[in-house]
Parts: sequence; C-alpha cells; structure tokens
Amino acid sequence: EEAIDLGLVDRLGNLEDAITWAGELGGIEGEVETVYPEQDRMPMLRYLLESAVQLWTESGMRPRLAPEARLHRGFERPGY
Repeated sequence: EEAIDLGLVDRLGNLEDAITWAGELGGIEGEVETVYPEQDRMPMLRYLLESAVQLWTESGMRPRLAPEARLHRGFERPGY
C-alpha cells in the first residue's frame, strides 16, 4: 500500500491480476491466455547424478575416492 502512496505501482495484486490487467490494457476481450516458453529438459542420467551429488553435499558427506579413481588434470572431458 505504501508503494501506491509513493506512486511506484498502480495496483496491488498477484501475477494473475497483472496478466488480466495487461490483457485489458492491450484490448484483449475475454480470458487472457498465457504462453510460457518450453523449458529445456536435462538428460535423465545427468539429472539423477546431479541430484545425488547435491543430496550428498547437503548431508555434509565428503567424497573419499581411491587415488586411481580421481581425474588427473588434462583428462577431464569438456562439457562435464
């Protein structure tokens, strides 16, 4: 309400209110249909691995890999 008093906003409301009002201002009659861009989907294996790593790090566990299992500099694959 303070934002209205300061002239920062015209109305208070939520996203649906804003979409409806924008439709009215744009001369759209009836219900306004919103269109959202399609989200890129991550490959399933990568999603599962990243989720597992996130849960692992959030739990405070630290990885202990055998020395031969670690990547050596110069052997990393680009994009991974």
